[in-house]
Amino acid sequence: MTMDDIRNSDLLENTDSLEPNTLGLEEFSGKSTAALIKLAKEHSSPDGAVKINFQLANIGNTNDPANIAYDYLEALWIGERLSKHCKKVTSETKSLSYYEVYVVFSMWPSDFEEWARELVQLTIDLELWGEDCPDGYEIYDPITKAEGISEVEDDIFNGSSKICLPELADCFIANFIHGTFYHEEEAYWNERFPTWRHGFWKSALSREIGYDLYTSTNSQGVWIAMSDKDKIEDLLSQYGGFSETGRKLYLAEYLRLNDESPFLVSVRNSVYAPVQQVESALECWEKCLQDKKRKSKANDDQYSSAWQDFSWRMTEHGQAVVASHDNVQFVAFCSSADSLRPEQLQDTLAKLENSADRLRQLVGLPPSSLCNWDSINEEDFEELCYDVLRRTGIFDERTIRKHGKTRSRDGGRDIEIWSRSRIGKPGVKWIFQCKYLSTSRSLGAGRIDMSDVVEQYGAGGFGVMTNSVIDSTLYDRMDAIAARRDLELMSWSKFELERFITPRRDLLRRYFKHD
Repeated sequence: MTMDDIRNSDLLENTDSLEPNTLGLEEFSGKSTAALIKLAKEHSSPDGAVKINFQLANIGNTNDPANIAYDYLEALWIGERLSKHCKKVTSETKSLSYYEVYVVFSMWPSDFEEWARELVQLTIDLELWGEDCPDGYEIYDPITKAEGISEVEDDIFNGSSKICLPELADCFIANFIHGTFYHEEEAYWNERFPTWRHGFWKSALSREIGYDLYTSTNSQGVWIAMSDKDKIEDLLSQYGGFSETGRKLYLAEYLRLNDESPFLVSVRNSVYAPVQQVESALECWEKCLQDKKRKSKANDDQYSSAWQDFSWRMTEHGQAVVASHDNVQFVAFCSSADSLRPEQLQDTLAKLENSADRLRQLVGLPPSSLCNWDSINEEDFEELCYDVLRRTGIFDERTIRKHGKTRSRDGGRDIEIWSRSRIGKPGVKWIFQCKYLSTSRSLGAGRIDMSDVVEQYGAGGFGVMTNSVIDSTLYDRMDAIAARRDLELMSWSKFELERFITPRRDLLRRYFKHD
């Protein structure tokens, strides 16, 4: 989670409250080990996990990312201390509001007695116990605490195998690179970690996944994976926010017409090529990571022929694009704004005859679609949208909610769902509105209530799904609101829906009648 994420609470993993059985560290203060063990076991989950939260106090209260970096470092120090007495420890970041952000630890103690003793000492070291220190424990010493936290910081910088919560270590580095401590000694840090100069750092996950992975402070996100091609799908499902089905990569063709922006075409979708993201990663790789340095090209025009020599792949909806080059994989994360709209594809069809067949398929041509929209009603359409979102592979299907029946008072929320989190980017709450229209009409801006809904429900993403064509007025309105609110967008017209449904025969059989 970088400072860009923190400034916009919609990008945090918003939730109304922490899970009922989640305990704050302060709830353990003043208790004996026996009472502490009893409390932990009473609140443990069926699989034996004890959930403990720690507030990141500086988020929402500082303009210096260095302070937020310290919050993550302190959280990591807590997790590392307790992990010594656990079979397993995981962490996730949750937000109750802009000013209330927590790291929630899930712990499976292997020795409750030793774990409880460590927890008592921890509450003392966090000054949660009070003035009196119980017998058998060390009194609070700020120097000892600072040394312990500094030791964890050294472990992060040295790439130590001791780190058991690499996601928190990555969040620490992401904020550290933006903060005053880094900028005050920028020359020192850039000499020690040359990739930092380019906005990339070696992820603490590298040891766990078995190869070097470099993540970035790029607002949209780009990785450098020093691995073979066949390992990227696993990486996307483990840490990229994709499900087992959503991680699948399709071969894509790099195309550029005259002076227009280059784009990628697969059998599933078409997106603008993330040239700037990949170029920044390529420059970092060439100057810092490649064994034999090559002269870097200065701009996209000079690179235009080289981009075609890359091997390109992309996920079904284009949220992740992989450019393979010399046994290194550049993984760029894209937004729905990077997808080509149907009318843009139709314009391309007229200019590019060599790719006409593939592009016609992407925009829904030929007209003999297998999706007979006249055979379903509004209620069927909302249920279809529910099934489509659940199966995209980019959303957490466990979080999906359908609000009421068609025309019910759902507050403008037909479907609510959270995107999956990835390294440095927590999941986002999405709200989708489903609009079933006569196929002879287009969906315009006047039929969508967007701004109030997003503000009322604290969404970080907004989507529209329709069985018709989306009018340019709606696209323009969505783009304008998204720009003001730093909002993610997704649009599903009849073209995108038909492209998704056609290869999934079970959806065709369930929703559409055929002679």
